[in-house]
Order: sequence, then C-alpha cells, then structure tokens
Amino acid sequence: MQFAQLESITHANEPRGIRFDAVNGKYAVVKQVGSIFDCATAEIVNDPVGGAPLEVVFGYGRGGQLAGVSIQPGYSLGGDDCLVFQGFGQTDQSTTASVTLVCDTATMTVNVDSISGETAIIP
Repeated sequence: MQFAQLESITHANEPRGIRFDAVNGKYAVVKQVGSIFDCATAEIVNDPVGGAPLEVVFGYGRGGQLAGVSIQPGYSLGGDDCLVFQGFGQTDQSTTASVTLVCDTATMTVNVDSISGETAIIP
C-alpha cells in the first residue's frame, strides 16, 4: 500500500491505486490511464527494480508464500475494486477503506485511513 501511496504523491497527475480481485486471489498496483481513474481499465505498474508487473497472485511467484490466503469478498473500497491514492497520499474515499484476508480460520483486516492513507492491521 505504501508503494502505491508514494507513487501517487510522486506522480500526482497519474494517481496510483491497488486493484483487488477476490475471485482470482490477487491484487495489483495500478495507475490511471486517461483523464479519469477507472478501476477496470487502470494499467498495472511495473516494478521499478526488476521491470515485472506489480501483481501478486496468492500462492504463485512473488505471492508464493501466501498460499492458502484469500481476499474476502465484500471489501469496503467505495463501491469498486480499487483503493486509489491521491496527490497528497489521501485515498479516493471519504471513510476508512478495509480489505479482509482469510487463511483457514484466521482473518486479518487491513484498514486504510481516508485522510492520511495510514494502514492499520486488525487481527
């Protein structure tokens, strides 16, 4: 989350966000394409170090250690699948965003403050 937030501050004219896909168990850092941020058409950002797309699929590749983890459907992201950060690090929402991860019987909710973009993990 912090990477997407810092990228949005650095590229204020091209906001960055995180697109969650609960059905396929993955998330990606994405950027605005065009004049309005559209979650469905947002482009995946490439890793500035290795050049690979910044997409994590639970159980595979860079998400290999996350086998068995899933994103609980019904996350609170303002009605779409993206949490977008603005030019000062704030989110595109007026309330706290939340995404819940599940592994077996354990759950963990990640909350993101709408004003500061600060992340809190609730076990």
